[in-house]
Amino acid sequence: MSHGRPTLADVAFAAGVSVSTASLAFSGAGPIAPETRTRVLDAAQRLGYAGPNPLGRSLRSGRSGIVAVVIGDQLRRSFRDPVSVQVLDGLVGTLGPLGLGVLLVPAHEEDEPGTADQDPLLLGAPMDVAVIIWGARKDDPVLAALRRRGVPVVLGEGPDLEGVAVVGVEDRAGTAELARYLT
Repeated sequence: MSHGRPTLADVAFAAGVSVSTASLAFSGAGPIAPETRTRVLDAAQRLGYAGPNPLGRSLRSGRSGIVAVVIGDQLRRSFRDPVSVQVLDGLVGTLGPLGLGVLLVPAHEEDEPGTADQDPLLLGAPMDVAVIIWGARKDDPVLAALRRRGVPVVLGEGPDLEGVAVVGVEDRAGTAELARYLT
């Protein structure tokens, strides 16, 4: 048994199973008897083992479990905007129960067209998908950076762009329907 933090090998030894069986108990992938899973999880609890290392899991799966939310140039402005707050709340409230984390990434304003100063998170942080909640345009440097990285992008409002999903509200159609209803 190791002397630092408990490892999966320590849990397997305490439960009397192989490391691969202990791994199956945590991943839920593959066949494992319910009694064996219980024995492994009980051993983990006794040892204070919190579970497999998330970084190791993401390296094996090729997925980070992170959704980047690009919210504009200034976080403080977005947090004062009630619509932005509702969108963020909706994203976190939906993604959290799915086991996905949210990374807020500021996109800086451009001094000159095409010269946006990009946040290092945008350029290198692990992410499985990026949601740009303020929209984008065809020549947007944020969109270009995400495309270079091969990160799928979802726009919250904006024009139809090739290879980009757009989720928007039909403001005009909704307003027209409201006016018809009221008249």
